[in-house]
Amino acid sequence: DLHSFPTRRSSDLHIVVRKLDFEGNHALSSDVLAASISTTVSSFFARWGPVRWIGLGEKRYLDETELQRDVLRLQVLYRRSGFLEAQIDTLVSRTTQDGFITFKIEEGEPVRVTELAIRGLDSLTEKQREAVAEDLPMREGHPFNRAVLQAVVDTVARRIRNFGYPAVDVFREFTADSASYSAKIALNVVPGPFMKIGEVTVEGTRRVDTSVVRSLLVARPNRPYSDNELITSQLNLYRSDLFDLAAVSVDTAAWNLESGTVPLRVRVAEALPHRVRASLGYLYGDRKSVV
Repeated sequence: DLHSFPTRRSSDLHIVVRKLDFEGNHALSSDVLAASISTTVSSFFARWGPVRWIGLGEKRYLDETELQRDVLRLQVLYRRSGFLEAQIDTLVSRTTQDGFITFKIEEGEPVRVTELAIRGLDSLTEKQREAVAEDLPMREGHPFNRAVLQAVVDTVARRIRNFGYPAVDVFREFTADSASYSAKIALNVVPGPFMKIGEVTVEGTRRVDTSVVRSLLVARPNRPYSDNELITSQLNLYRSDLFDLAAVSVDTAAWNLESGTVPLRVRVAEALPHRVRASLGYLYGDRKSVV
């Protein structure tokens, strides 16, 4: 119970955290652990012996209550990462002014993924199904990490969208057995309809003709929908130097799943005239004299 911890002692207000270390962590890096807790170490100049007496650098002070809560934070992090038996302890050396903190960690044996199934890919080709399942962030034999599982879900959904299924849903289910240190995962995919790019609306042009904008797009009418092609189209607009701002996105207000097409909305803000002239000279090469 977090509320059962003692209140911060007044003496802690004057104890500067000069060192913060982690020992025994192998599965999770010290940077990840440090980002997950409240206690932070003072800046370099406030820690380095030869100059810290001058008072340089930002000082961070020891809070005993937060330190005890940090133990719980790390235990939760380890449990979500598949290490259900992880033990966290603290070693604090202190003087009247300085505190030196070490988190001592015994990770224990992780729960590992023994099965990862992806269902509902019947509408994809065999090659596409292989591409969806290739090199996922978590595979059989990996520790069962719930954050990484979400990354797997996001990766599968993105890959399927790139094959022309913009309305895909991926539902996850899993069972974890702490006795056998094993976990089984199933991803149930509902791909939705296969769709192509439909009407492309261009907004924000003044000097640049909309045909120039459309020529820079990879995502064009009658091509299968792809997240990657929307991103590449946006990058092409930026790289042309014709625009200070560019956004290529699905026009959700006009999108109808039953239509079979995905309308796109392209919004741009043109660069200054002299930048446009330079860009056109770059884009069209031997036609630069026409600009």
